[in-house]
Amino acid sequence: MTLIRLYVHHEKIVLPTVAQTEAGFFVDVEPIKVFSVEEHSAWKNAVYKALARGNKFIPTPDGSDEPGSSILEKLNISKWSTFETSSIMYTVHSGGGDTLIYRTGKGADGMWSTETNQRHFASRAPLSAIVDALCEDVLKQPEANRPKTDRKSV
Repeated sequence: MTLIRLYVHHEKIVLPTVAQTEAGFFVDVEPIKVFSVEEHSAWKNAVYKALARGNKFIPTPDGSDEPGSSILEKLNISKWSTFETSSIMYTVHSGGGDTLIYRTGKGADGMWSTETNQRHFASRAPLSAIVDALCEDVLKQPEANRPKTDRKSV
């Protein structure tokens, strides 16, 4: 089983390393790669490698560990709510022979909701086709694109 996450935030692709804890849950850890959306081949290649590599295993964090987010630190953002309202999250889960891609929805308050867009790929789907589908969807999202302005000469 493999799980990766990819965040789209202000025309940037944020690709953390996702590790599985001994307790079985997944956490985003360093290293975290950040790409401009325009660096399409670089981040597409990094997504492919992350899926092919799978997850490393780490000890389960102790409840006394300092709370925080390596993603927020990397992007120099102080509050998770600020990040969440200006980004979307993709989760790619490969296991049991199938691969699922989930894209978060947005609630009325702008925060991620439990409403998700999901794509399913059969076990025989090549990894390259899964990555292509993910990247195509990312490029369609408003968070990946600057608003186009009409610049007329005065």
